[in-house]
Amino acid sequence: MKKRKEEKLINEEKIEDIKNVDTVFYISKLEMNNLNISVLDKEILHNINLKISDGEIHVLMGPNGVGKSSIARVITGDNNYEVSGDILFNDKNLKDMSITERAREGIYLVNQNPIAIEGVSNAEMLRTALSEI
Repeated sequence: MKKRKEEKLINEEKIEDIKNVDTVFYISKLEMNNLNISVLDKEILHNINLKISDGEIHVLMGPNGVGKSSIARVITGDNNYEVSGDILFNDKNLKDMSITERAREGIYLVNQNPIAIEGVSNAEMLRTALSEI
């Protein structure tokens, strides 16, 4: 267990070294197969296939409007999107899981510029949130 914490810290340090990126994923295992995402009957992404193995770090980069945030929102369970295809996290189909179940698996979306609460650090807020699930 201790080794896993050390690995995670090393990976977080590597993530901090990445400059000017929109979305960074550090996850155990994520797989998208033939993923199609639409909103308001408009197709945003078509036939996305992606496999991220344990310990890998992937960065989604690109201009505004290409679907980076949409992928993140779909993974976290935003029901404003119509989704077909499979999204597997550690071999569990995310489409069968509620937002709460996904959060318990460690899947959640954090705003790039979180609202500041005077006297509460972002790290403290995240620790508290994690201890509640």
